[in-house]
Amino acid sequence: MLISLSIFLFFTMVGVSKNEYWRYIIYEKSPLGYYQALLLLSCCIYAFLNLRADQRKTGKLSFGWLILFLGFIYLTLDEKFALHENLREQIFKPNNFVLPALFWVERGDYGLLILMIIGLCLSPFVLKVVSHNKSARNLFFGAMAFSAFVVAVDSIDLQGMPLPRQKLLQYFEEIFELTAEIFYLNALFRLYYSNSTASL
Repeated sequence: MLISLSIFLFFTMVGVSKNEYWRYIIYEKSPLGYYQALLLLSCCIYAFLNLRADQRKTGKLSFGWLILFLGFIYLTLDEKFALHENLREQIFKPNNFVLPALFWVERGDYGLLILMIIGLCLSPFVLKVVSHNKSARNLFFGAMAFSAFVVAVDSIDLQGMPLPRQKLLQYFEEIFELTAEIFYLNALFRLYYSNSTASL
């Protein structure tokens, strides 16, 4: 946690030195973006390790761990290759896909909202595999709360908003996104460690 926050502050200070505090934080190809992709890849690895450990223990494939593994694969690819942005620009916007009920959302920017809805529908299976470890469960609840905030902020239509305000809003969005990723990784590590020590 402290290492990640130190990296975040370092990128911010480098940007501040150039009078652009957001420069190394909010852009898709920013240094922080690569670091976040690394965190999500680490989540993939620990989700897979937990999946294999649970499979060895029970003799069957856990649907909850499979969801987590596949989910973090998608999130890693999305962070690295901007999948939901490409979905918006290449599919939703050109086909004028609009949901009038979501009036605050930028036209076509439904990728993360759809992913969040899918995640909420599948969350009972996920919580089932993390609930036996209280600290991991609490970290997961915290990460889910931060993730929901990030999706909500990311969905806001920024067109017409003053540029400095846009950058500040996106900056705080990245803070919450990074915190969620750290919480997920810590939870997965705690689960793998507790499973490993329990099998000794």
